[in-house]
Amino acid sequence: FKPHPTIFEVTVLSSDVLANPLPQLAFLNRGVTIKITDERAESAKEEGAVAESVAAEARELLAKFERGELRKRLARVRILGRELPCLAAEEKGGATAGFADLVFEENGEVVVADWKTGADDPERHREQLAWYARALFRAIRKTIRGELFFLREERTERL
Repeated sequence: FKPHPTIFEVTVLSSDVLANPLPQLAFLNRGVTIKITDERAESAKEEGAVAESVAAEARELLAKFERGELRKRLARVRILGRELPCLAAEEKGGATAGFADLVFEENGEVVVADWKTGADDPERHREQLAWYARALFRAIRKTIRGELFFLREERTERL
């Protein structure tokens, strides 16, 4: 895909922007294999350095998670779904789609959780988790509680 400058305002593409929705498309279309090749030499060098930096940070977060209380807690719960697709009709028409990071049952309660790597304000994500909870409620007819898992800070926020 090469954007034509007379049609598109932005003609320099990030492979991340193109690649982001592709796992979802592959999930929804079984048997489809999607491959992206960025043939720009400078992009490959930059993305290689960025990829190694991201990989190192991911290893650090995973090691922290492995030692933490959240891992111990999640080892005791019943996992109902990971990256669970949620699709729900809206009251005013249309539909909203998303993926709930984790859905589990703990002490008889169903919890929908979202992983966060930054020190975000939990209020920013209240609506997102409320939407997941509504979509899941429509499917299973149980009250759903929302939680945010902040990995860097090793803290959990109930919403």
